[in-house]
Amino acid sequence: MSFIHLYPTFAAAIIVEGAPVLWPILAVLGIVVLFFRTLRRRGQQVSAFELGVLYVGLVTSYAVVPFLGYVIGGLSFSPVSDFRLFQAQPLPTELAPIFWYYVLYLGAFCMGYLRVRQNINANVPELVPCPRRLILVLIASLFAIKIVFLFVNLVYGLGQSDSYEESYLMYRGLPLVLQQVLNHLNGMIFTLEILIMLLLVRNFHQYKRWILGWVCFQIASLFVTGVGSRTELLVILMAFGVSYHYWVRPIKMRVALIVGTVGLLLFMSLGIVRGLRELNTDNGINPLGYANEFEIVLGNAYDISHIRTGGEAKDIFPQFYLSDFFNLVPQQFLPFKKIDLAYWYVNGFYPDFAEGGGGLAFGAIPESMLGLGWVDAIWRGALVGVVFAWLYRRVLNGKQSIWSVGFYTWVLVFSYQCFRGTTFLLVPRAFYQFLSVVVWAKILLCILSIFQTDNNGRQIVPQAVSG
Repeated sequence: MSFIHLYPTFAAAIIVEGAPVLWPILAVLGIVVLFFRTLRRRGQQVSAFELGVLYVGLVTSYAVVPFLGYVIGGLSFSPVSDFRLFQAQPLPTELAPIFWYYVLYLGAFCMGYLRVRQNINANVPELVPCPRRLILVLIASLFAIKIVFLFVNLVYGLGQSDSYEESYLMYRGLPLVLQQVLNHLNGMIFTLEILIMLLLVRNFHQYKRWILGWVCFQIASLFVTGVGSRTELLVILMAFGVSYHYWVRPIKMRVALIVGTVGLLLFMSLGIVRGLRELNTDNGINPLGYANEFEIVLGNAYDISHIRTGGEAKDIFPQFYLSDFFNLVPQQFLPFKKIDLAYWYVNGFYPDFAEGGGGLAFGAIPESMLGLGWVDAIWRGALVGVVFAWLYRRVLNGKQSIWSVGFYTWVLVFSYQCFRGTTFLLVPRAFYQFLSVVVWAKILLCILSIFQTDNNGRQIVPQAVSG
């Protein structure tokens, strides 16, 4: 039943029938208000590109968006919603405990973040000079990785994928070692793009046409190559926003909120476009009722709550607590099978869906439910808050290299994975996809410095690479 049909009784349904889920959402919004009021009472400037501020917005979106879809749909889920929630049609009383997990997680994050953040006087990270050849090294490395993917596609006869499912199935048949290498190389692409954008915007007036051309090219490739380029576009736009805010002109909070809201609506519209062929127009259109990742994480939590109650997760408890850290070690060097919660969940409970290349991410809330419940939600949120606050203080404390600012930007861009994926998902990715780029770039710079000569053609003694 659509929102249009329910409009006369919409307010009554919210207040009476939807009250169990309304209260935790109001609590989430209350925490957000208190968070910003605390920052302002300290006399601190609030920036959308502050790690904690962005993460609070992300967690809030993961709570509010599926709630709105559920309410606008008449406290029900439509056929194009998450398939588990549509089949179960949970009552507000069944969803309320899950939404209270969001409250505990967000509240713990805000307390941990504000405790460690304290007062910060600096507003802009001070960047030390970088080697002139660095940007050329990064660009060359980016093109080299792109060529590797092109070569693999040609050798193994792989075509262009039009969806995440097709991309997964396309590479699943490759040898395990090659799959591992390509997975890390794909992440290194994002790191290289972030670092390149930072260096370009650092000299904005000199490279602004190159930046505009890059963004336009990425947008154009979105229509040519499809789904795969969306993440790259997000990465370069976020990196541009961060570096422009710090080194060119501060972006006001309200401007960032408007741009972020528009971006979220555009992201949501992609789900509507994909579901048009399945749409029953007699039921009306609920723009928030399509299976987006916000709703999928809620569906994971709802499903995991039943799986945990049924005792079907005993095989991974408590060893899953260390699963992200074991991902630092390649599977070939471990005497046991590593646990990937997203893989364990979709392959163990929805094998047909997984066989078709489908994935369901996971989420910090479902992860908490697999463990000690609300205790996990609190310590996970608090720990992420402490780490994010420390990183934010670190990047604004004294002179920084391009690597430290780049790492902060990298964490900012992919911080959503700590809530959408698993709490420590960024730990192995930081090692393989960021640190590897730093080491590789420094090695190349050292090699190039060997062949560096002065104006008289004499060789210059190699110096240590800055940062």
